[in-house]
Amino acid sequence: MSADTMQVLEQVETNAEAELQLPPPYEDEFLDALCGDWAGEYTLAGVKFDSTAEVKWVFNHQMVQGRNHSIGPIGISDSEETWQKTDVKGVYKLWWFDSWGNAGVADARTTETGFEILGHDPLMGSFRNTVTRNGNDELRFKLESGPDEAGNFNHLGGGFYRRQA
Repeated sequence: MSADTMQVLEQVETNAEAELQLPPPYEDEFLDALCGDWAGEYTLAGVKFDSTAEVKWVFNHQMVQGRNHSIGPIGISDSEETWQKTDVKGVYKLWWFDSWGNAGVADARTTETGFEILGHDPLMGSFRNTVTRNGNDELRFKLESGPDEAGNFNHLGGGFYRRQA
């Protein structure tokens, strides 16, 4: 390595130490309420699954990560999702992927009764997941595909998660 290259690398290293700072941790009541260990069940396209989820803050308290494990008669599915706060109050970005090859991105918006996720999965297409809070320790959800050309949604499944002690 040349002396000039070494000098540039030393300068970059010196500046990086002085300028690189982690952003302050986010404070967010909605994302805080998602964190914890959950267990539940759901039905998707007529197939019932038992499921668990571990949800926690990650990346210096910048995002919330959910790791889900589902078991049903057709096998095991593991999935992961990442939630990020946006600049718009009550709106979150959500990314996910699972062991069946599904992956996608969605917008989640808080509602008076819980939250709604609108997204697109390349394998499944567009969808809506409507989640209703039942107190602080239960989430009930309904998953639908669509909207179709007429603006209608088709029921795909639903279920619940309960916070574990």
